[in-house]
Amino acid sequence: MVCCQLNAQTPPDQPKDDFAMSLDEIDWVIIESGQTILVESNNKNKLVIPGYNEIEEDVKLQPNSSNEDQGYFVFKQGKNLVIRDLRKQGTSTTLSLPKHQNIKVTGLGLHNIYLTNFSGAIEANTPRSGNITLTNCSGPSVLNSYTGNIRMYFERVELKSSVSAISSSGNITIVLPKDTKASVDLETGTRDIASDFEIFGRSIETVGKKIRGEINGGGTKIMLATTFGTINLKASEH
Repeated sequence: MVCCQLNAQTPPDQPKDDFAMSLDEIDWVIIESGQTILVESNNKNKLVIPGYNEIEEDVKLQPNSSNEDQGYFVFKQGKNLVIRDLRKQGTSTTLSLPKHQNIKVTGLGLHNIYLTNFSGAIEANTPRSGNITLTNCSGPSVLNSYTGNIRMYFERVELKSSVSAISSSGNITIVLPKDTKASVDLETGTRDIASDFEIFGRSIETVGKKIRGEINGGGTKIMLATTFGTINLKASEH
């Protein structure tokens, strides 16, 4: 297992470069962090983390260990690249990955996850608390939050992709272009479902609130479910 330990002890007056690592032959990037995570796309085939250029090669690290006093860890597990213990940039960490990258992000604390401009598969999970925000991500997406809200903003959606978002007590909002072709499956336990779109061929169940139907003739599969939150389907102005 190849492992890099990123040392966060650089003196404040010493210039910092970006840490970069090639993602050749990497299928998934797996990020696990106890703070707010901001992931943006880049036009390189690299992971880039601003401001961390000090690397100690060949540091041995067991898969479930951590050493948060010294920094955070980047290591390979087969064809996956794992990034753990992102805790050394204040309350949030920003990093960038290739636009096509498959990404799995888990928020281990009470903070938020933001992902912007990706076409690969996305999995995001906040098992304790924290919001999840997806912006202009066109690949298949699976989002889960315990008490946080889930927000998704799309310039377009791919017919071959699907969107799944589940929250226990948070609200779920999805903003789609007016001409989006989608097949929707929406469910709340006790709260309302609101839609700017006409949903045709719908079925409605009186136990809880469930709506299944098609928007603009059907297409991309969208499944949204929350137990104690609301669901909002909004049409963008563009």
